[in-house]
Amino acid sequence: MTCPNRCSGHGDCTGSVCTCEPGYSGSDCSLYDKMIDEGWTTVLYAYSPIGSFMVYMLFAFCAFLLFGFIFNFSRGLRGVNAIPLYFYFTSSLSASDYQLKPGINGM
Repeated sequence: MTCPNRCSGHGDCTGSVCTCEPGYSGSDCSLYDKMIDEGWTTVLYAYSPIGSFMVYMLFAFCAFLLFGFIFNFSRGLRGVNAIPLYFYFTSSLSASDYQLKPGINGM
């Protein structure tokens, strides 16, 4: 006797009954439950590598800001001075960048 659908390639046939691998179920081991043996990061990477990369980069950026702030705060810097790279990004802006400028007709 053979097992139904030859256990779909995800189990062992013993006495015409399928013994399924972890993560698979059903009479022919065709049902897959992705959350049984995989964490959410594995599932995220498997289905969207770009999305996974973006999640890890966002985490790294937040960690950089947090540890940079803690480092600067421990050196005695307070307020915006403690924010990492704050003055690097804002040094090219001047107060006139935030003011309204007259239009073509001089209004």
